[in-house]
Amino acid sequence: MSISSVISPRALKATWTALIALIVAGCATTGSHHSETEREARRAFDDGRLQEARTYAQMAMEEHPGDRDLPQLLAAIDRAEARQARRDGRLKEAYQLYRRAAQRESLPRPRGDDLMAAVEIGQSLGEPPGRLAVLAQKAVQDRPGSMEARRNAATLWDNAGQPERALPHYRWIWRKERTDANLGLRLAALLKQVGRTEESVEVYRQVLLKKPDNVQANINLAGTLAETGRQREARRIYEDLLETYPENAALLMRYAGFLDRNGQPDRAEQLRNKARQLMPGVQRREMRELE
Repeated sequence: MSISSVISPRALKATWTALIALIVAGCATTGSHHSETEREARRAFDDGRLQEARTYAQMAMEEHPGDRDLPQLLAAIDRAEARQARRDGRLKEAYQLYRRAAQRESLPRPRGDDLMAAVEIGQSLGEPPGRLAVLAQKAVQDRPGSMEARRNAATLWDNAGQPERALPHYRWIWRKERTDANLGLRLAALLKQVGRTEESVEVYRQVLLKKPDNVQANINLAGTLAETGRQREARRIYEDLLETYPENAALLMRYAGFLDRNGQPDRAEQLRNKARQLMPGVQRREMRELE
C-alpha cells in the first residue's frame, strides 16, 4: 500500500513541507554553532585579546575547514601580533608572523603589504637577499603599482646577483622617475652587464637629457660608446669633460685608459700621473714623507 493511498494530497504536501523545514532548521543549527565560535573569535580580536582570538579561530577552522573567512581572520590576528612584536623589538617573531599572514591572506592588497613588511624587517635582520627577493617579487604581483614593492624587488634581485630579474623592475621605476640619475646609472650598468649595450647607451642619454652635467653618466656613456667602436664620439665626450673638470681624478684615469687603447700612451701617462697627484691618499702619503 502506498503512502498516497492513505494520506490525502494536501496532507502529503504539508508533510513534505514540514520535513523540509526540519532539514533546514537542522542545517541552521549546525551553522549557528560555527558562527558562534567565529563570533567569539572576532569579539576577542576586537578587544585586543589576540591569543584568545587565535584559539577560537583555530577551533572554528577545525569544525569548518572549508570556511573561507577564517583564514583571513587568522591572517588579521597574525598581522596584529606582528605589529606588536615589531613595536616590542621582537623582529624575528614579527618577520615570521608577517610571512604567515601573507600565506593566509586571500586579498591582494593586504597580502602585498604583509610581504613588504616582511621584506623590510628581513633586511634589518640580515636575511639573504635572494630569499627576500622572492617575497618582494610576490609583493609586486599583489601590488604591481607600488613604487616600494618595485624598488624592493629591483634592489634585492640586483643584490642577489640576478640582473635579468632586477631589470624589469628597474625599467618600471625608470619610466616613472626619469629624474633619479642614480637609478638611471644603475639600470644602464645592468643593461651593459647582460650584453644589451645599445639599450644601455639609450638610458645614459636619457639620464643626460635631465642631468647634462652628470659627470659619471658622461664618463660611463663615453666608455660604453668606445666599447662599441664609436671612438670619435667617445673622445669628444672625454675632451669636453676634461675641459670642464680638469682635476677630476676618476675622469683622468678613465680617459687615460681610453688613450692607452687608442695608441696614445704618452698622453695617457701624463693624465694618469696628474690623477695620482689629485688622489687624497697620494697627497697624504707625500705629506708624511716631508715630515
